[in-house]
Parts: sequence; structure tokens; C-alpha cells
Amino acid sequence: MTAIVVVLSIAGLVWGTLLAIRGNLIFGCAVYLVATCCFSGFFYSFDAVGLTWTLDRFFLFALVAAYLIQTRLGRTQPKAIGRGEFLLAAFFALLVFSTFTHDWRSKGPDDVPVFMHLVNGYLIPLAIFWIARQAALSEQRIHFMYAAIACFGIYLAGTAILEHFKLWSLVFPKYIADPTVGIHFGRARGPMVQSARFGTYLVICLATTWIAWGWLGKLGTKGRFIALAVLPLYAAAIYFTYTRSVWIGGVISAVIILGLTLRGKVRLFVLGATCAAALVVGVVKGDKLIAFKREYTAQETRASTYMRASFAYVSWKMFQDRPLMGFGFGQFSRENQSYLSDRTTNIRLESIRGYVHHNTFLSILVELGIFGLALFLALMTYWGYSAWKLWNDASAPTWMRAHGLILMTAMAPYGCQLVFREVTYAPVENAMIFMLAGITVGLRVTLARSNSLPLRQSFAMQRRPATC
Repeated sequence: MTAIVVVLSIAGLVWGTLLAIRGNLIFGCAVYLVATCCFSGFFYSFDAVGLTWTLDRFFLFALVAAYLIQTRLGRTQPKAIGRGEFLLAAFFALLVFSTFTHDWRSKGPDDVPVFMHLVNGYLIPLAIFWIARQAALSEQRIHFMYAAIACFGIYLAGTAILEHFKLWSLVFPKYIADPTVGIHFGRARGPMVQSARFGTYLVICLATTWIAWGWLGKLGTKGRFIALAVLPLYAAAIYFTYTRSVWIGGVISAVIILGLTLRGKVRLFVLGATCAAALVVGVVKGDKLIAFKREYTAQETRASTYMRASFAYVSWKMFQDRPLMGFGFGQFSRENQSYLSDRTTNIRLESIRGYVHHNTFLSILVELGIFGLALFLALMTYWGYSAWKLWNDASAPTWMRAHGLILMTAMAPYGCQLVFREVTYAPVENAMIFMLAGITVGLRVTLARSNSLPLRQSFAMQRRPATC
């Protein structure tokens, strides 16, 4: 047994060294997303030197090490800093300042320390953004990343079907079948064991599969056939999440894809039919969309919907007291206690006691103030604008334009989750968007340099060209 371990260790060291030196960093970022979804602490963990270690964190360390090695060897593609990076730096500077000027060692209702909330929700996605932005970008490298996302999405959709029909022996990882792990048992929740995160990935993976294999046709006829064949599987999986924000995000993503890839009367007909169908469902099934049976009763589902009014009311009252800099990052659950006893409203404020926030925008507003929310909105707007400009750039090759479309469609389900949940307690959602945004920004800088444009997209280029 010892000999086998030694052989495997040597083989792992050799292949790990080769991948670190010559590996595709973009593909590595996508694999990290798979690892953080499937091989988190729910799968395996151990404590050492005062920290909890998981397999996905080891992979993250390996990815960062590979980036540093390739940067040292000149195998990355450094790019000029632009407006977006200044917005990003300003937001993170405020975020870190707010964290460490308050009680950053305290724990929230989820029993996660504020500092780890910062690391998981923001600093890890920031690292993924930077690696994706500075990596060597090429058509082949990016399509390997698309293939990883598409294959992962097909696995997720299949897992949702297995969960719905309770075929637990076929589900992997096995902890998905454990009702004591995670939340939302009874819905399709996948390896994230949380239906909203799971559904967000389903929508993003579906959009990537359809754009890369269906519309772009990278795999030719076979790829288009696969994209068409898995559509019903994805549709069923998204429905089985029984999560309204996921459904809304899926519809908006579909409208974006159809609206931007179809032409003429076909586009008008398809978009008109889609909007009409959504309107009919909203009118006919509106009440049932508010209260329907999932893992809880319909009454409990309705109550969870109306809790959001409590979060909004309390958030507004807290914002009025500290509008500029907020109460400090991660402090909402501690600082809202005195506001829950307000008897000037009929809203059941006590219902949110002990809960994390259910709206990322309001959470940022309360904890970082108007300056923090303004910077975050400006950053999201900049990334969306960059995706739009990339998609509409006639000088860009089709594969670059396709990535702009992918980021726009990914921001739809992500934006819905920002409205309906606090997405920063795990790196899952932010890491995906930060990765796609990093690639988008990197592609625009690369395209501007190749076209010898004065850097309107990134004013730093007016002063000096980016170096490879």
C-alpha cells in the first residue's frame, strides 16, 4: 500500500508540475467552480492549524500557485488596468475597511465568522477574476472552459432528475441524499444542497451550452444536436428546483439569447410568444406562484415570500440611521435586533430574527452604506456594458462576441439572486460571474490592443500599451 501511495504521489507531483507550468488557467478556473460545488466541506473536510481544510480549497491554492508560476515564466498575458479595475479596487477597499473597523471575529446566524464571509464571498471570487483576466486568452482555451461548464451543466441537470424521482443510489456526491445536509431537501438542490444556487448554475450552464455548442456551433452538427437534446432535461431540472427566482432568471436569460441571436420576423414572433406565455402564467397562476407546496406547506411558502417585506422595512430603517458608511460588513444580523421591536407597522418584523439577509443589494446598502452600494452597482453595470460592447463589436471574431453574450445571459439569473438572496456566504455564485467578467474584460483589452485603438475602453492604454 505504501508503494502505491508513493507512486501516485510522484505521478501527481509530475503531472501537477506540468499543469502548473503549461496548463490552461481558464479551464482551471472552471474546474475550480466544479470543485467548490461538489467537493466542499459537505464532501470532506478536516481541521488543522486552526482552519478547516476542504478539497476545493486545496484546488484553489493549486490554481493560484499555477498562476504565479506561469506569471513568473511569462506564460500569462498581463493587461492594462482600466476603469473597471478602479471600480473594483474602490469597492474592495471599502469592503475590507468596513470589515476590519468592526467586529470581524463575530459569527452570523449561519455560524460563519465575518472574516470567512469576506474570504468566501468576495476575496476568492476576486482571485478568480484576476486569474481569468490576466490568463492567456485564445479561442481554444476558452472553448475548453465552455466544454467544462457544459458538461458540468448536463451532470447537474441529470442530478436534478435523479433527485426528483428519489433515485438516491445513483446520485453523486452521496451527501445530496442526506436531508440533514444543507437546506431545501425535497427540491432539486444538487451538490450545492441549496436549490437557488443549484438553479442559478443550471441556467448559466444551459446558456453556455446553447451559445457555445448550439449557436456558435464549435462542435459542428454533433454539438448542435447535443444542445437541442439536453434542452428538455435542463427545462425539467430548472422546474424541479421549485424556486421562483431561478424560474425568473431562466426566462430572462432565454429572452436575451433569443432577442440577440434571432433576426427579423422570427425574433418578433418568438419573443412575442414568450412574453405572452409569461404574462398568461403570471395572471392565471399568480397566487400559486406565491404560495405552492415544495418542501414546506403552501402557507409556509407564502410566509417566506412575505418575509422579504420585513427585510426591506428593517433595511430601510437601518439605512436611514447610517446612510453613508453603514453598520459594517457582516453586521446586519447583530445590528437589526433593536429594529425588530418596531410596533409602528403591521409587518411581522420578528419573523426575520436569526436569519441572514434575503437581498444582496439591501445587505450591501445596510452594511456598506450608499457608497458601497453605488460602487457595487457601478461595477455590475460596467461588466454588463463591457459584455454588450463585446457582443456588438463588429471587429471582434465570433467566438469573442459569443462570450459577451454568455456574460449577459449569466448576469440575468445572478441578478435575480441578488434581489432574492444574499449570495456572498459561499464563493459559488460570485466566482462564476467574476470569472466570466474577468474573461470579458480581458478580451476587450486584448481586442483593443490588436486593433491599435486608443484606449477608450480602458484609459490606461492611452499611456502605455499592455505587454504580453
